[in-house]
Amino acid sequence: MARKKEPCADCSCELSENKPEKKAISPQNPKHHWNILKLLRFLPLAVLVIWVLSGFYIVNQDEAAVVMQFGKVTDPYVTPGIRWHMPWPIESILKVKTAEMKRISIGYKIIDSLEGIPPDPLEVQRLTADTNILQIKIMVQYQITNPVDYLFNINGPHWLIREFGEAALTSIISSMKVDDVLTTGKLEIQNYVRAEIQKKLDDLHSGIIIKSCNLQEAYPPDEVVDAFNDVARAKSDRERIKSEADSYRNEILPKARGRAQEILNSAYSYQSEVVNRAGGEAKSFLEVLAEYRKAPAITRERLFLEIVEQVLPRAKMVIIEDKPTAQGKAVIIK
Repeated sequence: MARKKEPCADCSCELSENKPEKKAISPQNPKHHWNILKLLRFLPLAVLVIWVLSGFYIVNQDEAAVVMQFGKVTDPYVTPGIRWHMPWPIESILKVKTAEMKRISIGYKIIDSLEGIPPDPLEVQRLTADTNILQIKIMVQYQITNPVDYLFNINGPHWLIREFGEAALTSIISSMKVDDVLTTGKLEIQNYVRAEIQKKLDDLHSGIIIKSCNLQEAYPPDEVVDAFNDVARAKSDRERIKSEADSYRNEILPKARGRAQEILNSAYSYQSEVVNRAGGEAKSFLEVLAEYRKAPAITRERLFLEIVEQVLPRAKMVIIEDKPTAQGKAVIIK
């Protein structure tokens, strides 16, 4: 019969004997080793897939992209859409907004204008040909037409356009009088500044086109604005009086020309009438003269009778003398 084992005084010993033993996990477990090898086998493939997928990129509707391979341009103009390129470090992408209308101010800063900060006098003031000072502000709008030229041929396009614009503006204002700048010279200034900026940008192959150049303000400094206003009012009064005079002239001249033409027509009519009547009387006289030469006494008697026939009906009293004279009997008609 088996001997029953006596319990130990230390209870922990009994618990340790009755507690089931845990199975140790060996680092040399074949199943765990197989899982690690499987992960290592697919890791290069996963990295390759991620690398290939990183080559996809999107060009928005207002953009154009430039593709470079190891720093050399391989595609100078990529149109909008979903595109793919060889991922980094083989190829890289640069994007520019070709459809965006960019703006640059000359004579002031847009941010300062929005915040109510007055422009620097040295930046806004220009000297005219007649030595007057004007404060002029211009807004230039431009677009990018060639992304490669824009990215690699120039540095700081805003600064370049501002410098070119300020030089062109100073040149054209210095050749014009203050009256022309404030009145009729606006279009000439805009066209000149736009052409000069574009010419210098084209010389640099900047890939930029100037869309517009708008003269926003041209006004005298605050110190002399009252004097300029007085001059402007005087010129306005001069133009008003001139306009009124022109209106009066346009009203009077047609009437005067009509009256003059009427007098001329009347004179021509009277002339024609007098000439015709004189011609008729001369012809009648010549006929009577011819008859008189043939028979002077008879013709003289006939003329006398014709005159008497014309005069007697209007006469109130007729006196005939009995004693004849050398020319005949005297007849007195009253």
